[in-house]
Amino acid sequence: MSITLELPEEQLAEVFHVPAGEVPRQVRIELACALYGRGALTHAQAGTMAGLDRFELAEELARRNIPLHYTGADLAVDLAYGRGE
Repeated sequence: MSITLELPEEQLAEVFHVPAGEVPRQVRIELACALYGRGALTHAQAGTMAGLDRFELAEELARRNIPLHYTGADLAVDLAYGRGE
């Protein structure tokens, strides 16, 4: 699905402190972080929406003081990965 919004790019560039060409990317990051913070998206879903890898997304979340949602199941997956499983 694709949604098109008519937004004032120059104004958003000032708000986000980025060049005008970076506004669409920054809007995706903001939306993904906000939805992750509300629990509406998983970390992987938010990363996909934002176009970021998991480490970049974690940095963006930290900048916004949004805690990671890390469950016991996430830990089990990470431990299995660390063991080469």
